[in-house]
Amino acid sequence: MIKKIIFTGILLTNTFTGLALADCVNNRVAVSNNLRTLLRGNTICVSNGQGGWESQEEHATSGEIIDYKKGPTDPVDPRKKLGTWSTTAGNDATVTYNYTAFGPTVTAVYRVYLTAGVRGAAGSTYDFCEGGVVKASGTLKLGTGAGC
Repeated sequence: MIKKIIFTGILLTNTFTGLALADCVNNRVAVSNNLRTLLRGNTICVSNGQGGWESQEEHATSGEIIDYKKGPTDPVDPRKKLGTWSTTAGNDATVTYNYTAFGPTVTAVYRVYLTAGVRGAAGSTYDFCEGGVVKASGTLKLGTGAGC
């Protein structure tokens, strides 16, 4: 009985680990021009899992990363610059975020993978991966300035 439980635990662990890592393997946006074009002037909408948004990150053409929040005129939760974003050149492109809005700079570097939809199309979804692990998932909204 104990062997069966251990085997089942290992099987489930491997199954769920494989599912969690699967999106960091296929359909990578790997060429720098493609990645820059995908993000530049567009918004990535990150769900909070409860029907709202954890963040609405606008990738400004200036290189700023801005959280739309509730918009520029909201008195309680207005749009806010979080830091900067950039992409690396070449065929192994990554996106680098330098978050400066909350104290010391926090840098995050991700490889981006298409998980659903057509690359570059409104409503397509992407995983932002670091070391083969999904760190964030988001939906592409074309343009900036209107939130998700």
